[in-house]
Amino acid sequence: MIALICVGRRKLAGVGECVQVWDARWDTVAETVMITQKKIRDALPAEGRGTWRDPDHPGLEMMGNQRGGSWYLRRRVDGKRIRDTLGRWPGLTVSGARKAAEALVGATALKSAAGGDPLADREAKRQEKAKRREAKTVKEALDMYAKAHLATLRSGDHAESVLRRVFAKILLVSLADMTKPDVIECVDARREAAPSAADQAVRYAKPFWGWIAARGYGDDLLVGVKVSQTNKRDRTLSVIEMGKILVALDEMGPDSPALVIRTLIATAGRLNEVAGMQVSEVEGDLWTLPPDRNKSNRVHLIPLNAEALAAISQGQGAGLVFPGRNGPYNGWSRFKSRLDKACGVRGWVFHDFRRSFATICKDRGVDAVVADRCLNHAAAGTQSTVMRIYQRSEMLDQRRAALDIWSDTLAEARGIAAGGTVVALA
Repeated sequence: MIALICVGRRKLAGVGECVQVWDARWDTVAETVMITQKKIRDALPAEGRGTWRDPDHPGLEMMGNQRGGSWYLRRRVDGKRIRDTLGRWPGLTVSGARKAAEALVGATALKSAAGGDPLADREAKRQEKAKRREAKTVKEALDMYAKAHLATLRSGDHAESVLRRVFAKILLVSLADMTKPDVIECVDARREAAPSAADQAVRYAKPFWGWIAARGYGDDLLVGVKVSQTNKRDRTLSVIEMGKILVALDEMGPDSPALVIRTLIATAGRLNEVAGMQVSEVEGDLWTLPPDRNKSNRVHLIPLNAEALAAISQGQGAGLVFPGRNGPYNGWSRFKSRLDKACGVRGWVFHDFRRSFATICKDRGVDAVVADRCLNHAAAGTQSTVMRIYQRSEMLDQRRAALDIWSDTLAEARGIAAGGTVVALA
């Protein structure tokens, strides 16, 4: 082994103060004391904290007990006494600690010789470490942001849900360790399954990271990142495509996600609204969607046609009609892949059924305002006052008729895809 013996202080060219350096003679001086892990352990207390000092290396010491401790190097740099942490024992052995000390002191000497300031560099590193220790995680910052800002917004709950879902992978990461690629990677992963949802996530995330930077918690990692303008979808499913999807869902049986999608299709509804359907919201053939669970922020009454009632009747929940493992089912990307494989239809999303519903209504002569009311769309800003009042009315009879037409269309599609006789559900 190499003995690390301090041979004093040497003045280096261009350096006003002296610094400790290693002498080349270390390579040839035999170690005077053979130190083993066992000897160190025997010299330390079983409990509490003790100190073992390297007899061949003044300044090198290990503080701890027989279970473990830390290596330190005490020395002077530019006349100032400092202590450096080298690593943990027993993972870092005596030999390893000596090599680490040699490298550290050698680097300090070279820095000083080059006109640098080792103490200033050391202080900068210390401050950086302290900053990292005190840094909040993404989750902690999001909790604060939700309480301080999102809680004041009408869409705050939805925004928070999107942020937690899209950035789930990095929620426990310290903001001090976050990089722009980390954030973009989460968005890109979401974009593969749902491009528009990824764009929405960026819209919510940009002010969140701006808020982080404004309060000094971290950098604004999305500055300069623009929200992609996702091409507006105009996909309308054909009757045969709708039939294939329905047949595949039927074959999945009373599986909660399959029943949710069957109800989603039958009601031309929105995924989160149907997945969160409560038993208390359904009475007979009418579903009352409360204002806090739909985008219009008002009570929305939905007549339930034969297709919807057939799916809902198979729901097995006491609170939720279609219960997941812990609340509403939310593994939709995985389920969608499974459904795509089962039905053989490609390039579609759940929302396409709402567009298909509107198309069928138009083809079957349903008033556009009635169809829009079924979809629970907000009234257009260009409409007259009379038209907006008309659209806000319930129009239950007209909507029930429109949804019955839709139910018959779905039964027809199922029959065509199955290659049999079309039988409408009673």
